Amino acid sequence: METTRIEFLRKRHDPFGLPRPAPDAREVPVGTSLYFQLWVVGDDTDVPLPESLSVALREGDGPPVPVVAEGQACVPGVTARVLRRPQREPGRGVIREILAAYLELGNGLRPETEYTVLVEAVSGKGARMGEEGSAWHFRTGVSPREVAVAVGPDAFSRPPVLWKGSLFGGVVKPDFGFGDRHGRDRSAYLAKARQDHPRAWTLHRDFWLTGFENTPGDRFHALPNIVREKETRHITAMERQEDGRVRLRLEDFLGHAQYGIPADRPLGEDYRPGHEILVADGFSSARAFVESVDDGTRSVWVTPFDDPPGGWKLPYPEPVQATEPSDLPGLSPAGGGYLRRFDPVGTPCFYWGRLDHEWDLSCQAFGFRLVPGICDAPGDLSLDGRNWTRPKDYVQFHEVVRAIVRHLVERYGDVTTTWTWSILNEPDLSFLFWRTGDWVDLQRFYDYASDAVLRTFEDCGYDSSKIHIGGLELAGVSGLDLRIDAFLSHCSPRPASGPDILAGNAAFGDPRLDGKRSARVERLCSAHQGRGAPLDFVSVHTYNGAEMAAAKLVHAKERALAIDPESFRDLSIHNFESVPTWVEIPDPGAAEAYLDNGYFASWIADVVRRRLQQAAGDSRFAFGESLLTVWGWTNKGFESRNDVVREIRVADRSGQGERSILVPMQAFHTVNLLSDMGDSFHVLPVTEVSGHVVSGFASTPGDGGEIRVLLYVHDTADTQSRSEDLLRVDLRIPAGEAGRHRVTRYAMDRRHNSHHDLALRFGERSGRDPSAAFDEDELEGLEERTALRGETTDAIPEADGPGAGLVLSLTVRLPVNGVCCLHIRPVRQ
Repeated sequence: METTRIEFLRKRHDPFGLPRPAPDAREVPVGTSLYFQLWVVGDDTDVPLPESLSVALREGDGPPVPVVAEGQACVPGVTARVLRRPQREPGRGVIREILAAYLELGNGLRPETEYTVLVEAVSGKGARMGEEGSAWHFRTGVSPREVAVAVGPDAFSRPPVLWKGSLFGGVVKPDFGFGDRHGRDRSAYLAKARQDHPRAWTLHRDFWLTGFENTPGDRFHALPNIVREKETRHITAMERQEDGRVRLRLEDFLGHAQYGIPADRPLGEDYRPGHEILVADGFSSARAFVESVDDGTRSVWVTPFDDPPGGWKLPYPEPVQATEPSDLPGLSPAGGGYLRRFDPVGTPCFYWGRLDHEWDLSCQAFGFRLVPGICDAPGDLSLDGRNWTRPKDYVQFHEVVRAIVRHLVERYGDVTTTWTWSILNEPDLSFLFWRTGDWVDLQRFYDYASDAVLRTFEDCGYDSSKIHIGGLELAGVSGLDLRIDAFLSHCSPRPASGPDILAGNAAFGDPRLDGKRSARVERLCSAHQGRGAPLDFVSVHTYNGAEMAAAKLVHAKERALAIDPESFRDLSIHNFESVPTWVEIPDPGAAEAYLDNGYFASWIADVVRRRLQQAAGDSRFAFGESLLTVWGWTNKGFESRNDVVREIRVADRSGQGERSILVPMQAFHTVNLLSDMGDSFHVLPVTEVSGHVVSGFASTPGDGGEIRVLLYVHDTADTQSRSEDLLRVDLRIPAGEAGRHRVTRYAMDRRHNSHHDLALRFGERSGRDPSAAFDEDELEGLEERTALRGETTDAIPEADGPGAGLVLSLTVRLPVNGVCCLHIRPVRQ
């Protein structure tokens, strides 16, 4: 039997990992903090004791020097935060208690030195650190220095990259609706930014169009709830008869009237002997056949079926909501047991109130271009009465998708032709988002859904070849091992075969759709023996460091070109969920990446540059749009979570009241400045210095001789921006004309256009409630320091040698991590 022992939890650094600094890391800033987590191997119920923790540092081959002794006593200059916390165990999904430790070492580290961190602890049941697992090593970098990087005019001589699509042109929030007032306020804030930056924040992805509230405790709330079947009833009681039959006592389901379903309809109109039925409660399901119906007692007798472990959950969860919320239309209790018709399928009935309420705001009030997501079988169409699976009948599904799309086209008009229509969501996480686990059936789902969308536009008088349709929205959690080849092979009209490849378009091959298919599908499949499916884009989600995020997107296009270089030449690779991470970051040091220290802003710049650089070598890679992930609610106070704004409560000095303000984060300004650069980019050279990536890109957006340059330094491991290195970029830019040029510099790092110092003072480590109100005096200057401000100087171009053209010579100093945007324009009298 394995002996229990305490070990470090280890997680790959991409970019946030355990422990930190990463084991065997090099060029670690001397000002680094330490973070690690301990757990007991071999006993899920045991946990290391905080008071038993001791930590020592060994410098080179020297003796260990204690920094934290048992009882959490720290040596002078060191502070420690040690606590027990729940943590999901890697690879098992089990929530268990672990010990987490965050240490600030002051200025106790020396440059260019190998360090070993030695940890000892005892668990509540007496387990100790394993002999080989009680230490890790890292090496610090050189002392602070200034490094020069030269960028000459030849960088502007190569043909520019012509990018098709927006680069971080909007946001995605992984829930549906604006149930939280501040979620609406954020959207209004982004929409207002377009007054000064017309190309910014134009794209918005909601989650998800086909979603239905059928499971209590579902994380994603306020779903559209678009479709129910007329025949569906709520089961009030389930009685097993002596002969094995089951008597189901029924009533109208709560909210039936909003779907236009009359009350107290006779059961005999809907259920007849021999009909196959589905019993489902949002957790379990069973199928059976109707034996008889009694309208007098509101009962249906059905053939025997098994009970799930723990029994059926028939009642609505308490309390049942009897009236619509004031800011969220519709009644739909999450939970309850239902009887549905399975074969023949029922009659779809629609409720548009919640969808219209939310998308009137998104489309009409805020002017977003939307990304409707058709991700699963909606409502009562589901195979088992739950979300994230296929429909019980694909032709019924086809009809319902057509009805939904027609409603949107008729309500919002021509603008819907500019939307991006996305099908499926993270099916590679099949245990969550494609529960059948059947990749062939996934392709079948795509065929029917895409055909229904395109046919609807054709019925409404539009050219379906101009509708941008695609999907997958891959989670890509296995890095570059994307599960994409079978889907691409299916969508390609080239012959292909394999265990996961559906041969032929399922919608094209279904005779029940004769006369109902889209002309676009008919043309494609008729010309290729029934093969192929319309595919304008594939979306891959990237919650990674910049290098891996860009590599996933590049790899997706590489796979497409390898499978069918002709059909997929112009295939866009979208990135409709993307930030370094969307989950809570337990490491307070790593979480500073979202506290305006330049990390998040330079991450955005590095991802963009990497995509542009690939496209500079092969123009087939210059297609795609990206979205930053936010939540339905905004960051409160100085929370360290992905967002582009913060909502802060401020109490006025008189004590008579308080107000809420939204302040922008550096990511907000970065996207605005990036959007102003246009679609044509010169990619600047890349220099790597001690783990710092120095690069950028430039554009000439317009006819006035203006030049825009974005320079950045990004270090994926330095989430706290603790490096004191300074990168000096000596930039020589071709000038189109002589005379004075005005140069405006917008810098974003831990000291410029930043609230980083306030975030450290009032953030997580302060113990302050992020939703509590601040005194005005505490936030003195907050709005001024978070509003984008630039510095303006003048420069005059000079000849770049005999017979050469004019160049502007500029020097930009960038800290790690940092972004600097230059707006350069000639001054004409």
